[in-house]
Amino acid sequence: MDPKSGYRVDPRKEDHLGLYNSPMRRFLSGIRLSAIRREVVTRIPAQSKILEVGCGHGEVLWSCYRPESMMTGVDINPNSVAIARHRFEGKPNVTFLEGDVRKMDLKDGSFDCILCTEVVEHIPDPTDVLNEISRLLKPGGIFISTVPWEHLLVLLRTLILPVRLLQGRGVLVPEHLHYFNKTGYRKLLEKHFTVLSVRRVEFAIRILAVCEKPA
Repeated sequence: MDPKSGYRVDPRKEDHLGLYNSPMRRFLSGIRLSAIRREVVTRIPAQSKILEVGCGHGEVLWSCYRPESMMTGVDINPNSVAIARHRFEGKPNVTFLEGDVRKMDLKDGSFDCILCTEVVEHIPDPTDVLNEISRLLKPGGIFISTVPWEHLLVLLRTLILPVRLLQGRGVLVPEHLHYFNKTGYRKLLEKHFTVLSVRRVEFAIRILAVCEKPA
């Protein structure tokens, strides 16, 4: 989305490949991806139109891939979009778009399911992107999202603070503009959707929410 106020990294240039060099990071991410995939398989018919907002390198769409579905990923980072396109090369049912989803000419109610993982906490005004997701989602459509449970992550980072300081990092992540817990995130989502479930995943460091757009 838009570059954030006080954000050290421009999301249009950021390269996240290094995030997954750690085996532990890959293991934890795999838990989150599996949880998202289960929700998609359980709730979304095979022949559906699925959009991911902030798709990055396409890890989520890859984990949820179904040849019967029409899948679209949107990201503002051209490097991420290029990597995602390469990853899905030869799969004609998957399309990637570069840019801000709020400024694209996508039709109202054009998707059965929208995914948005590890994005909302970066947006200066989360309501802005949630309004757009609601507009793009068809009535009765499903919205699946994850955000960090930042309060727990701050505690965990505090426990290893000396290591983080040696790495030039502190307790807080400057890219995260909002700190969510289950209650706060549910209240935010309830302004736009019917919340079906909110739970912690990935050893409780992420919050996974499943919502429905009212008919």
